[in-house]
Formats: sequence, structure tokens, C-alpha cells
Amino acid sequence: MGKRQEQAQMTRQKIICAAKQLFFERGYENISVSDIAQAAGVAKGSFYTYFEHKEDIIRAITNEFDDIRLLSLNLEGDVCQKIYTFLTASMARIVRMGISITREWMRCAVVPQQITGMDKLGFDLRSIEDILAASISSGELVQNTPVDDIAHWICAEYYGLVSNWCITDGAMDPVSLIEKFCTKPLVQIISIYSQQAST
Repeated sequence: MGKRQEQAQMTRQKIICAAKQLFFERGYENISVSDIAQAAGVAKGSFYTYFEHKEDIIRAITNEFDDIRLLSLNLEGDVCQKIYTFLTASMARIVRMGISITREWMRCAVVPQQITGMDKLGFDLRSIEDILAASISSGELVQNTPVDDIAHWICAEYYGLVSNWCITDGAMDPVSLIEKFCTKPLVQIISIYSQQAST
């Protein structure tokens, strides 16, 4: 990577970091592109070099979950431990992002044509499917495990908690609730398809 490319990546990251801080402090709806540019120490025109709209910042923020996916896939442990790690670490990051950013992300997710390329649900489904598929390949789960169905059930629980957290203005703790889901209902679902249960 050349020096110009490195500088461009650093500038883009500066804009994202400044936006995150402003959204956390004042709320997404109260921040303008000019506010973000000023906080990042760049010209307003520089913002538009990297992002077409303010909403594109939300996409950039919510696309920063690949490290959690890789951590979960490479974890030493059984399938439930890997899914537990993926869900709890993802939920904790969402909480750190704050309700303002999460509400905007959920709004964009419900009307996806507003921001092309923003598909965290698809990312989460594929991540869970990959964990399940790896567990089938290793012989931990039976071959006829309904990977697609299980991934959708898990994501329904996960996104339900994210939505409730936003609706209640943070009155409930989605991290502890997803932990409870992973330690009992998830284990019960997965145990049905365990190789040990089938023998």
C-alpha cells in the first residue's frame, strides 16, 4: 500500500471515529456533515471524498464486525461456545455504539434501499451458518442439521433484543439477555442435532 493510500485510510478512519463520538454525545439526528468534518479536522469536501451521505457513516460503523466473526470461527470450543462468542461480542459492540447509532442502523436495515451494501443481517446469518457448517464438517453435528433455519431462529432472537433495547431506550440489558439465550435455549436447539444425541 502506498503512502497516499495509507493517508486516505487514516483520513477515512478519522472521520468515522469523529462521527462515532459525536453520535454518542449528541445523537445521530443532531449531527450534520459539517459537524463531523470539523470534529475530524478535515474540510467538508473531504467528507464527501469518502462518504456520499451522512447515513453512509452508519454503514461503515456497522460493517466493523468481521473481527468478531473470525474470532468465533477460530475459537477452540464446541458450536455453542462459538455462537455464544459471536452473539455476545456482537451485542456488546452494539451497546458500545450507543442507542442513537443503533436506531439509525435499524431504520436503514428496515428500508435497505436507502443505503446500498448495508446488510448486517446477511452478515450475521452467514457467520452463524459458517459456524454450523464447520461443526457439521467436523462431525460435531449431524449432516441433516437445518443450518438455514437455525441461523434464522438465532438472528430473530438477537435482532428482537436489539429492537427492544432501542424501543425501551436502554431500559433492558441486551448483553445479559443474549447470554441467557445462549446458555439454555440455544443449547437445547443445538443438542437436537448433536452427533452424540443421534447415537
